Amino acid sequence: MINKDLSYVRVGRGLGEFPADNESKMFVVANGFQEFELSQFEYTVWEQIHRYETLAAWESAILQKVKNIPNFDFSKIVRRLIERNLIMPWSFSDMQDKNLINLQVTRYGYAHGLINEEYLIGDSNANKTFVFTKDQYDVWNAAAGKVMLLEVIDTLMDQRGINFETAISLFNIHGLKLYKLTLWGLEYVNADQLEVQA
Repeated sequence: MINKDLSYVRVGRGLGEFPADNESKMFVVANGFQEFELSQFEYTVWEQIHRYETLAAWESAILQKVKNIPNFDFSKIVRRLIERNLIMPWSFSDMQDKNLINLQVTRYGYAHGLINEEYLIGDSNANKTFVFTKDQYDVWNAAAGKVMLLEVIDTLMDQRGINFETAISLFNIHGLKLYKLTLWGLEYVNADQLEVQA
């Protein structure tokens, strides 16, 4: 069952349009060790889903744009993207969550540090500087390099001396913001596959 009241995030890296053998356009998303071919519409859903607060809000916006297309099934597209681990709800509650275990985060941006009582993060791609609270900064900083999401939570627990419940709460709130600001990128990398390749 798809919970449309949650925020969803895209997972993977968009590689854009590739030549197709037929008339339709083909787009590719790389995710972990796999590449997926998507239709232009699937790619648009994948690419823009993070702009909306909830999946229901995104569905409402899409349905307004495609109301003249007969038999359009937004839920079918969403299910297909979820099955391929290309989108997921941003809501974690326990250490056994498969997304928490198998998602890798890449941290973007650079720290200016604490300046005039504000934590500043720079983003060279967007040529912006973000002002963060200590909590937001600590969550961003816990994702040093490329690490699994569960490692980010472990780092938060160690660095701040907090329990899992407090760390996961901080992670759920601030990790989503970091993702939406494009200061974090996500890829589904099966943790078992990482151990085999190491």
